Amino acid sequence: MLIRKCALVITALFIYFTLLPTIEASAAPNLQVKVTTGFNGKAKYGEGLPITISVENTGEAFSGDIVLDIAESYNLGNAHAIPFEIGSGETKSIQVAVAGLSDDYNYQQPNAQMIHFFEGGWEKENSIGYKGTKTLKASFLDPTTIFYFTLTNSADRLKMLNQVKQPNTLNDEIIHVAQLSNFTLPSDAVAWQMADYMLIDEFVLADLETAQQQALIDYVRAGGVIVVGASDDTEAEVGQLGDYLPLSLKSSMSSISPEKMKAFTNNNVLSNDLPVYDATLNEGATELFSSAGVILAAKKQLGSGAIIQTTFSLGDEPLAKDPVYSDLMTSILQSVKVQTSTNSMYGPNFKDQLVYELGSTNSLFSSFKVSTPLMIGIVVVYMILVGPLLYLILKRKDKREFAWGIIPLIAIIASVAIFGYGAKDRIARPQVQLSSFLYVNDDKSLNGYYAQSLLSNKSGDFSFEAPASTTMVAARNTNSFTGQSVNVHEDAIFEKHASNSELTFRDVGYWSVSSMYGESHLQDVGNFDVNLRVEASKLIGSIQNNFPFSLKDVSVWSGSKIIKLGDLQSGEKIEVNKELGTVMLLPSQNPYINTNFGMNPTAQIDLEEQRKQATYITSSQMIGQKDNGPVITAFVKDNLIPIELKDKKVEMSTLNLLIQPFTAETIFDGEFVLPANMFTVNINTNEVGKYMEPIYNSNLEWYLDDGEYNVSWKVPDSIPLENVTWTQLQIANTDKNSHTIQIWNIKTQAFEEVTDSRFTVTANINDYINQEGEVQYQLQKKAVQGDPYTRLPELRMKGEVKK
Repeated sequence: MLIRKCALVITALFIYFTLLPTIEASAAPNLQVKVTTGFNGKAKYGEGLPITISVENTGEAFSGDIVLDIAESYNLGNAHAIPFEIGSGETKSIQVAVAGLSDDYNYQQPNAQMIHFFEGGWEKENSIGYKGTKTLKASFLDPTTIFYFTLTNSADRLKMLNQVKQPNTLNDEIIHVAQLSNFTLPSDAVAWQMADYMLIDEFVLADLETAQQQALIDYVRAGGVIVVGASDDTEAEVGQLGDYLPLSLKSSMSSISPEKMKAFTNNNVLSNDLPVYDATLNEGATELFSSAGVILAAKKQLGSGAIIQTTFSLGDEPLAKDPVYSDLMTSILQSVKVQTSTNSMYGPNFKDQLVYELGSTNSLFSSFKVSTPLMIGIVVVYMILVGPLLYLILKRKDKREFAWGIIPLIAIIASVAIFGYGAKDRIARPQVQLSSFLYVNDDKSLNGYYAQSLLSNKSGDFSFEAPASTTMVAARNTNSFTGQSVNVHEDAIFEKHASNSELTFRDVGYWSVSSMYGESHLQDVGNFDVNLRVEASKLIGSIQNNFPFSLKDVSVWSGSKIIKLGDLQSGEKIEVNKELGTVMLLPSQNPYINTNFGMNPTAQIDLEEQRKQATYITSSQMIGQKDNGPVITAFVKDNLIPIELKDKKVEMSTLNLLIQPFTAETIFDGEFVLPANMFTVNINTNEVGKYMEPIYNSNLEWYLDDGEYNVSWKVPDSIPLENVTWTQLQIANTDKNSHTIQIWNIKTQAFEEVTDSRFTVTANINDYINQEGEVQYQLQKKAVQGDPYTRLPELRMKGEVKK
């Protein structure tokens, strides 16, 4: 009887535990997931984009986090955790803005799961299964591609964008955002980052949510360009953006004849008169184009970006169908220089350059350095103490047996002393080092990039907080055996809250270094008041510090030369009188091009000097994309980047490089020489599918496919063309084995073949340089072995200022 009862109990328990997982599974959420990445499935390397996630739940309610493993590049990535709740039988969609996405995972683990659902939050690590899309895939376009986004009620109104051509670009992509199906306009500026230009054509922004309108304003502040066309009620249509428009349009209108418009349409003739609204400039705006006092377009700087407004409609006929309209729009778009991505030696993502050049130096802490002479001294003292000295003392006392206890004790004391000396700066609190370079904008705001490293004083999680205007992305960990994992949520979690963001480094080791990188935008900070001129190869004038903090090593950065002027307190002015050695200031270039950092912490220069030089090196590419001129620089040791370590006291070391472009009046007198690096170089081609890209930090070196290219060289704007007599034009360093050159003769309106590797003209030079100061030649390239590397034949000119 007892045996029978035991058998029944065992059978009941077996059935219960067998069916229990099935019962629990039937009560669990049953999720079906669909994902759309980017705009119309397209993305741009190193630029922000939206990710739309649609979830259908046919099971029980789910409450927890959606976690996306976002690898921005080979070196950077952290998981995004988004709080998410969905009831039984519901379907929900959310949109997430990420600062970048890479396709590296396609080569490492192409089918790896990158979307996770953690019930109760990611901290509980209770991941549940689901059906549907598991990865994040997009069609990645070349980083040099120009993206035109439009907001218009009809894509046909802006067909002219298909004919717009920009210099030094091969591809362009037009995305009519308002016509995308099942797409919600982003409410986070980061999602718009891949747009180089945003054209708004009679689209009512005022009907959008407040966050969506603010996202467009923040997009401009971060470096974007918005072009607003005219309508009967433009200011009301654009909503919040109306506070930043450069023009106030009147109800009256004027017409500009096609003949007068030739100056803005590359000398081509429009088919009809152009109707424009009469307008006046708003405060802080600058006029771009006008004819006989009638404004055509104006610009207003906002942060590091700009808003362009036209006095004519962008999409009304007959202009919209005029074949010459694209020439007019090209002139307008080229009036603002956009910061496009390029393939540097570190890849298409600029933040990767931060990792290698700035981060490798910033992650070296002074506490890593141990005095070698001191360590040798301790060892020598220890050897003397436990050797002959101890022996003599114990022998005299006749207590030599005590050596068995004294020697281990001295060893322990010496070990503790050495440990205490090496760890004295690491035990008390975590250390944080931050290095940044920040660009000073016309409206006194700052924007730029930073690298920040944490040296932990214990193991565990470390969380950093920052406002929405500062992005954060962690450096990915690499295993020496398995490489990198796509499961970046195991290392770092990023969470976006209502007023700020939080980045958590997970399971940080004892005395280990964790690094992160990002961009920051700071409003209403200050600027330099620059009043400089160049006269007789001397830099003369004054610079005033209008920042609310003191500045170290205020300098003029001209070419690859750093001209140090001194330190400045807030509100202080410094008088400048320095020898230049050149007749004018040069565009800023890398001043430490042959220097490598981050490899040896015991280098002859100290770590702070290495960090200073690394900020110059890394920032040189950003300056080259933004401006083609000299800049004022200075270092700030105040903590400008608003990032804080949560719930922990920290020992902080910050170093910020401020960079402000300026224009100095150049007083020419007598003869002068213009070397090749003083020109602005642009390249175009009419051949389809040709690859062309400038090599990192150089206007003279390019990657070019075999083919025909039009190369334009423009003299600096500071040259007073009306007062110059040109005495020599030279095209040098032509590789006759792979290059054929024809120079454009303005007088004959024809190309002339250049047969010598060093072509020199000393008479009738004005036949080759136009009124804008441009010289053009046609380059026919045919490499011997198909090598794309190309060093352009260099233009050099000599002239004399008329007295």
